[in-house]
Amino acid sequence: MVTLGQKLPSEKRKKEIIEAALEIIDEEGFSSLTIRKIARLNKVTEAAIYRHFQNKKDIIDHLCSILFIDNPVISSIQKQGQDPFSLLEEAMERQLTWIEANPKFTAILFQEELFLEYPDIREKFNFYRGHKEKTIEQLILSAQQKGIVASDVDPRIFALLYMGSIRISVLRWRSEGFSYSLREEAKKLTGELFKLLQPEK
Repeated sequence: MVTLGQKLPSEKRKKEIIEAALEIIDEEGFSSLTIRKIARLNKVTEAAIYRHFQNKKDIIDHLCSILFIDNPVISSIQKQGQDPFSLLEEAMERQLTWIEANPKFTAILFQEELFLEYPDIREKFNFYRGHKEKTIEQLILSAQQKGIVASDVDPRIFALLYMGSIRISVLRWRSEGFSYSLREEAKKLTGELFKLLQPEK
């Protein structure tokens, strides 16, 4: 940790502010997050925080952008030239591997009061979730047209099952103290989900 008043490059300071905010949310909950606490944790003045972020909402918005926009799922699913099973398996593995490497971000996913206070952030969350679901739907539909996936599978329902299995797995992993490998869990999940997609022989 830096000493009080020590100047750091702008991007490094912003990263420390974000990490401090995430730590507070993870350990104490969203309601405990204040600019004062972030400043105290980083051993800087509150004015130093405001030089990088307009307010607490700006910090939360940045955290959510990392979680939603920098997330690897969409780029995996949209790759060309691979079968849908490989794409979905890679997307699931990359998603859970990313979360396993950044466990404190799970605190953002399950902070309902955050979404109640900032409805526009809830809208952003819903937008990116909807985009992921639609991407999976289109992948399944395309695979059905090629005869790779069973024709009686509902693409929308499968997308919900796929996304929901990730969320529930992360919630369970968090509740059990991050005590096992999420990456290994990804292999089990896709193995079971793919049974639903297999066309009859």
